Order: sequence, then C-alpha cells, then structure tokens
Amino acid sequence: MEAAVVVPLLLFAWIAFISLISVARAHERIQQSLTDSALALAIEAGRNEESVQSSWMVKVWAGLSALEDMETGGVQSVSGYNFSGSQVLAGDSWICLEATYQIKPMEGLIPLPGIRLKSRACTRAWTGYVPGEEERYGESGHSYVYVAENGQVYHEDRMCSHIKLSIHITDREHALTYPPCERCVGNDIWQGETFYLTETGECYHSRLGCSGLKRTIKRVESDEASISGLVPCQRCTGK
Repeated sequence: MEAAVVVPLLLFAWIAFISLISVARAHERIQQSLTDSALALAIEAGRNEESVQSSWMVKVWAGLSALEDMETGGVQSVSGYNFSGSQVLAGDSWICLEATYQIKPMEGLIPLPGIRLKSRACTRAWTGYVPGEEERYGESGHSYVYVAENGQVYHEDRMCSHIKLSIHITDREHALTYPPCERCVGNDIWQGETFYLTETGECYHSRLGCSGLKRTIKRVESDEASISGLVPCQRCTGK
C-alpha cells in the first residue's frame, strides 16, 4: 500500500526535477544567444550605427530562432518574447539586450505552469573613443567644441544628452501618452506594438531610423563657434 503511494510521488518528483534542469538549460542557451547577438551588434556598430539601430531586433530574433531544437527534452515550449527593456546605442554607445519570455516544462503526471524568465546582455559598441585632453584640444592646441547640424548652441561634452540621445523602447499604452512625431508618424496612429522615446523627448516615434532620433554632430574650433554666433549649452557647459 505504501509503495503504491510512494512510487508515484517519487516518479513525479523525478520528472519535475528533470523538467527544471531542462528549463535552466534553455534559459542558459537563450542568455548565450543574447550575448552573442550583443557582441555581433557591437562590432557592426563600428561600421554602420544606423544599420544596427534599424535592424537589431531582426538579428536578435534570428539568433533565438536557431534555438528551436531546445523545445525538446523536458521543455515543451518557449514563447512570449518581449524585448521592450532593450536599449541599443543608448548613452555612451551601449547595447543592452533584454528579453523576457515564458518556458513551459514538458507535461508529466501533473501539468506544470509556465515559468517567466528574463535574460540580459550588455556591451559597448565598438565605435571607438579615446578620452583625454586630445579630445577637446587637438594636436594644434586649439580648443574644440561640438555642434549639431542646424544647431544654435555648442557643446563642450560630446556625450551631452542634448546631442547624444538615449533611446528607449516602449509599448503602445505608454507611447500614446505623448504626441506623435510629425516626421515618422504624422497624423496617423501607428498600428504597431513597438514605439521609441528619448529621455528628454516630447513625442513618440514609430521608426528607429526617424531623423528625429538622430543627431549629426561635427567638431569645430571654439573660436569658430563663437564667431558663428553659437551660444554655449547650459547643460554641459554650465554657462
């Protein structure tokens, strides 16, 4: 009588244990895929940042799709991918890929619920940056500042948030609390599920390649900036 009760319980415990190991293995492989994708995007950003900004999700999804064979051996399915926490070329050219998803273990004697997990991989884009005095003072000893295309102010810090935008992905509900970008959305409400906002922006965007999310920056001598009538940025110069 006792064996009739104990054996099924032990069998169930063993199946549950194997399923959890399979879930951990699937989670590890997804983490590795995100890490590989982040490194590949970091290298590509050194050649073409615009390409990375417009197609990073396609490349990440392609890497995850190659893991379809992991949906066997203790794992029934992996679904519900959400990349809304990702940031690409944000801040100091960082690529942070974040994916949340649900892994459903293989059903045994008692159905096991899906497990919601998160994986994250961050790396800095290989765009090149040499800090130090030479950035602001060239070999000639002249002082340099940074000016955005059609800008009316100059910046002493190339990472000033006025010219180095931090772009975030958001969902429809949050995006629609802002007015639409006149350039990429216009008067039509974007029907997609992915939207883009900047930390200091006043509108939402439907395309990562929108010109409203880009800044063309040039370095000029500070004397030239003053002669041109440009005024200092209050945020990074404190003037």
